[in-house]
Amino acid sequence: MSTTAPPPALPNRIVSLDQFRGYTVFGMFLVNYMSSYKDITPNILLHHHTYTSYADLIMPHFLFCVGFAFRLTFGRRDYKESPAKAHWRVVRRIMGLMLVTFSVYHISRPANTWEQFTQLTFWDVFEQPIKSRWSNTLGQIAMTSLWILPWLRTSIRTRIMVMICSGVAHQVACYYGYFLWANTSPNGVDGGPLGFLTWTIPSLLGTIACDWVVNAREASPQRHAPLKKMFCWSIVVMLIGWLLTFPARTYDISPPEMAELKEDHYRHRDRINDEIKAMNKPLHEKLKPFNKYVGDLAGKVTKQDYETKQEIVAGLMKAQDLNPETTYPTEQIVATAIEEWETKYVENHEGELGELHQQLEYYQESLKAETVLPTEEQESLKVTVARKYENVLTAEIERKKELRNQLMTEANLDPEKDEPTDEIKKKIIEQFTQEPGETVTGLRAELAELKPQYMEQLSPYYDDLVEAQTRLASTQADTVPEPEATAEEAPEDEAPEEEKKQKKKDKKEKPKPPQQQLVEHLEVLAEIDWNSIPSYGWSDLKLAENPVAFDFSRWSALPLSEKIGRNPMERPPYEDSKVVDYHARDAFYWNAWMMSQRAGTVAYPTFAAGASLLMYLLFYILCDMWGWQVPLFRTWGTNALAAYVLFELVCGAVKQFVPRDPVWWFGWGSLAVGLFLMWLVIRGLEKNKIYIRM
Repeated sequence: MSTTAPPPALPNRIVSLDQFRGYTVFGMFLVNYMSSYKDITPNILLHHHTYTSYADLIMPHFLFCVGFAFRLTFGRRDYKESPAKAHWRVVRRIMGLMLVTFSVYHISRPANTWEQFTQLTFWDVFEQPIKSRWSNTLGQIAMTSLWILPWLRTSIRTRIMVMICSGVAHQVACYYGYFLWANTSPNGVDGGPLGFLTWTIPSLLGTIACDWVVNAREASPQRHAPLKKMFCWSIVVMLIGWLLTFPARTYDISPPEMAELKEDHYRHRDRINDEIKAMNKPLHEKLKPFNKYVGDLAGKVTKQDYETKQEIVAGLMKAQDLNPETTYPTEQIVATAIEEWETKYVENHEGELGELHQQLEYYQESLKAETVLPTEEQESLKVTVARKYENVLTAEIERKKELRNQLMTEANLDPEKDEPTDEIKKKIIEQFTQEPGETVTGLRAELAELKPQYMEQLSPYYDDLVEAQTRLASTQADTVPEPEATAEEAPEDEAPEEEKKQKKKDKKEKPKPPQQQLVEHLEVLAEIDWNSIPSYGWSDLKLAENPVAFDFSRWSALPLSEKIGRNPMERPPYEDSKVVDYHARDAFYWNAWMMSQRAGTVAYPTFAAGASLLMYLLFYILCDMWGWQVPLFRTWGTNALAAYVLFELVCGAVKQFVPRDPVWWFGWGSLAVGLFLMWLVIRGLEKNKIYIRM
C-alpha cells in the first residue's frame, strides 16, 4: 500500500468502499484466471463445493459491496427524489444489469436444426441457462438487488429479520428438493435461480455497515464508525455461519459405512449395469444389417442426386446454347436446377429417385427416437417399472450366485476363493434357464404385466413400430402367395438331403423385405430401451436423501469432538483418487447444512458475510482513518462493472498464448501480464471519466 497523497477522490465517495471493491475485483481476476491452471494453483485459490476457500469469499465480498453501495446511492436518491421515482430508477438499473448478464454469459445452442429446435420444450431450452449461466455473479447481483429493494430503507432490525426469513425460505426450498435439483446435471452455479435468498445475507449486512459508516460521517467529519461493534458483529455472523454447519456432521460416513456403501450401492449398480450390457449386446448386433441397408440406401440416393442435378444443369445449359463440357454453369442455372430437383424428387417424389427419397425419409424418421415428455402419472409408472426391473435383475443375480456356490461346492471348489470353471459356468446358465426360482418367476410375472403399458405410453419407438407393422400387414395382404408345390416337386421332407440343405441355404440367404426388416429393427430398439430402464431414476450417491431433515438422535450420540462443525476453510475428509481407485468420494453425503457455493447453502454466505464485514473493517481503518490507498484498487473499484465485463475479453486473449499445463513461472507471469493489461484498459476509462454503472 502507498502512503503518498492519492488523487482527489470522486465527490461523495467512501474511499474504503472503493478500495475494498477494487481489492475484490483483483481477487476475482486472480482466482478466475488461475482456475484454468489448477496444477500450479494452491487449493485455497480454487472454487470448491464442500467448504469455503479464499476463492469462495470473493463473490460474498461483491454482494457485500453491492448492498453497501445500494443503500448509499438509494438513500441519496430517496432524499432528492420522490420514493416512487427512486424505486423506478433502481428497477430500471437492475433490468439493465440483467441485460448485461444475458450478454456476458452466453449459452450453448440448444439445437443444431430447426426440426430439432421445434421438438424442445421451454425447459429443455432454458433449464441450463437459468440454472447456471444466468445465475452467475451478475445475475445474482441483479436478483438480490431486486429482492432487497423493498427493505432497503427499513430499520436494521427489520433487515436482520429479512436475512433470517430468506435463509429459512432457502432451507425450506432445499427440503422440498431444491438442493438435490441444484446439484444434479446441469449443475447449478452460485446457488442457482433461488440463490438470491441466501445472497441476501451479505448484501443486507453491507447495507447495515453502510448505516454505521454514513451515520458516523454525518454526525461529525472527525467521528469514526463503531469499530468495536463492526468487529464484534463480524465475529458473531461468522460464528452463526459456523454453527449452522453442526448438523452436517450427521452426514459423515465412517470407514465401515463407506465399505458397506461401496458394496451395497456402487457395486450393486455395477452389477445391474453389467446385466443390462449383457442383455443388450446381442440386440445391438441385430441392428447392424438394417443400419447397413439404410446407410447403403442413403449413399445410393446421394450419388443419384448428384447425377440428376448434373443432368438438369446440362439440359438447362443446352437450352441456352451453352456447352456443358467447355463452359461453367451460371449461378442462375445452378439455382434453377437445384429448385427443379428439390421440387420433383424431394417434395413430389417423382420417378425412381423420388421413390428412393421417400423411402429413405421414412426409414430415417422411423428410426429416430421420439422425445417422450411423461406426465406426472407416466413418470410414476416409469420409476415403478425401473425399480421392479431392477428387483428382477437383483433376484436373478442372487439366484445365479446361489447356483454358482452350489455347483462349486459339489466340485470341491471354494466359492469365496476359487474361480468357476467353464463347465460350471455353462451349468449355471443351463440350470438357471430351467429353474430360475420362485422369486425370479414371480417378479418376472409382475414386470410382464407392466410392459405393455410402458411400451404404449413411454417407449420412444412405439408409434413408429405400430405404423411399420400396419404397413407390413398391408404389404403382405397385397402380396400374391407363392404357388404350392406341384406333383412333380417332392415335398421337403421327402427330398434328398443335399436338396434340403440347398433350400435352407437359399431361404437363409434370401433377404427379408425392407419393411419387415424395419419392423424387426424397431422391435429390437424398443427392447433395448426396455432393457435399459433398470438404471432409470437412480439418485446421485454423493447426495443425502434428506439434505435438510438430519437425524438429531445421531448428532446427540456423537462425541463432542464430532458434534462441532469443521473448520469452514479446510476441506472435509475425502478419498483421494490417487490412492482409492474405486469410486473415490467425499467421506460424507452432500447436504444443505454444509458450506457450498454451488447450492448457495445458508451456512456459506452467512460465514462469508461475517468475513466480508471483517475485511471491510480492515479497509475502513487503513483507508478512511489512516488515509492509505492502492491506486490499482481505486481504478478497479470505481469502475468495477467495466472491469468485470472486460475481464474475459482481455485476459481471455492472454490465455491464448498460455498452454494448458504451464510451468509455474510462466502461468503466474501470464497472470501479471493480464492484470497489467486490465489496469491499462480500466485506467484509460478512468482518465477519460468513463464509468459504467448499473
